[in-house]
Amino acid sequence: MVSENATEIAILGGGCFWCTEAVFKMMKGVSSVLPGYIGGTVPNPSYEQVSSGTTGHAEAVQVTYNPQLTTYNNLLTVFFGSHDPTTRPSADIDETSVVSEFLPRMEMPAKDTMPQASGNVGMGTADSDQTPVVSESLSSMEMPAKDTMPQASDNVGMGTADSDQTPVVSEFLPRMEMPAKDTMPQASDNVGMGTAQYRSAIFYTTPEQKKQAEAFIKYINDSNEFGAPVVTEVVPATEFFVAEDYHRDYFATHPGNPYCEVVINPKLEKVQKEFAHLLKHNVGKN
Repeated sequence: MVSENATEIAILGGGCFWCTEAVFKMMKGVSSVLPGYIGGTVPNPSYEQVSSGTTGHAEAVQVTYNPQLTTYNNLLTVFFGSHDPTTRPSADIDETSVVSEFLPRMEMPAKDTMPQASGNVGMGTADSDQTPVVSESLSSMEMPAKDTMPQASDNVGMGTADSDQTPVVSEFLPRMEMPAKDTMPQASDNVGMGTAQYRSAIFYTTPEQKKQAEAFIKYINDSNEFGAPVVTEVVPATEFFVAEDYHRDYFATHPGNPYCEVVINPKLEKVQKEFAHLLKHNVGKN
């Protein structure tokens, strides 16, 4: 019998850990989410080292949860529903890399050093918010045509009942609910997935987690959920190095950062809409 106070650990990498941390902190039964680095060759790496792409680490989150209040399957459901697991890290110039370059994950300059708009374009006074400048810059960005973006099937969770997979699916994917097609993760959800540290990965801590992760991926692939094969790595967890303090609770402490506004906010709204039954009761009710 599992103690009510017992906890388990899940380690998941789904792109920028600012995003994944914010997503999993909303989940019911989750007591702690730590951003960090895993899967590389350099001990205790710095953010700068990992960002160079030379250490082999992935940005990931270490999720501590109570299995009496949520399940590993629930974590996987939100994990796959909140990023595009078909995108491999690439140096190609696409929507992902363009947005990542335009909105580098850094602090914005002080207000008095920001570029000012001339005349009265969307700005009442010199002390006005800088949003118009950012909005005007964003509006000029060219994004891929909708019909070239990865789409998801309408038949989420409705795979065939093949005899060799039904017991596994019924055990690990009970009543798996996924978002509607028009709200499924798109390529834009993987801002920051352009290099190896942002790869999609599951670092299992027990044989049971490995079994569940592989069954989950098989189910998605068999149902052609994303229209392309899942490329998420399923590998054993190695030492997890907690990231620098300034990365923790980044979304909560930097609400005005353009990356948070343009990338993380829409992701959280999607998760709140599609997975409300898996989230804490006070989420999204401000």
